[in-house]
Amino acid sequence: MLTRKTVQLLNELKVVNLQITLDGCEDIHNQRRPLADGSGTFSTIISNLETCKDLLNDVALRINTDKTNLDAGKKITQLLTEKGLLNKVKPYLAKVFTDDNELDVCGFAIEKFNYLTEFADNDSLYFRLYAF
Repeated sequence: MLTRKTVQLLNELKVVNLQITLDGCEDIHNQRRPLADGSGTFSTIISNLETCKDLLNDVALRINTDKTNLDAGKKITQLLTEKGLLNKVKPYLAKVFTDDNELDVCGFAIEKFNYLTEFADNDSLYFRLYAF
């Protein structure tokens, strides 16, 4: 839904904060957030960000994290780098509150610390200090 027309409208309405959520890398995200016809949304989201990057203000990219997608933050940040999106898209890890796959607070804090440490020199990341 993040088309150029939508972003232009958001800009006209003076919307300056926008958050997009990914539930991990493409395979997991598409499994968890399919369209009504069952098709995936991951590549559409990334493509729309690329198409609109010249119109976008900073976009917070929430990467939902649990035991099944611990490497998603790293992989998605690398993808954003390859696509030239890190100047507009600001990824951060967020704890998922689910069933058996939920990380405990300490486990999530460790994952977030490792992620932030790896990308510490990248001022495009949102450095959120809280654990969840």
